[in-house]
Amino acid sequence: MKIIKVITSLLIFISIISCKSAESILTNKTPFKIEKATFSTWHGGVRGVSGYKLELKLNKPYKLDSIYFRNQKGALELDKTKNVYTAVFTIRNKTRNPFGNKKPNNQKNIPFELKKDEAVISFQTNKGIQYYKITNVEEVEGKRFP
Repeated sequence: MKIIKVITSLLIFISIISCKSAESILTNKTPFKIEKATFSTWHGGVRGVSGYKLELKLNKPYKLDSIYFRNQKGALELDKTKNVYTAVFTIRNKTRNPFGNKKPNNQKNIPFELKKDEAVISFQTNKGIQYYKITNVEEVEGKRFP
């Protein structure tokens, strides 16, 4: 019985010291420069459906993986003609469900604490996956779809 307590204590200790906080994995350098970071709110043609469209303009092409914004994780897609990455996040009204369908849970528990005007991007380098926090993401005029 004593051996089990020692082993359990040892495992708990190892797991505690091996954990990194999400903020400690952020890098402060990138191999590219973010020239502009904006988001807009959109409202869909279906009642209760809206979301955000986030755009990042870089000074040169680079392979970005994903972005964390307002407690959601999204994929970034590159428009090569403009060198702009775009991510679209959908938010569904939780109080309305006229068809009784189960609503997808697009809210994720992300590993970063972010303010409303902050985002984190992930990208690959020779050191592995890196994370970079973008501050002051500017809100621009949104769109309403009929």
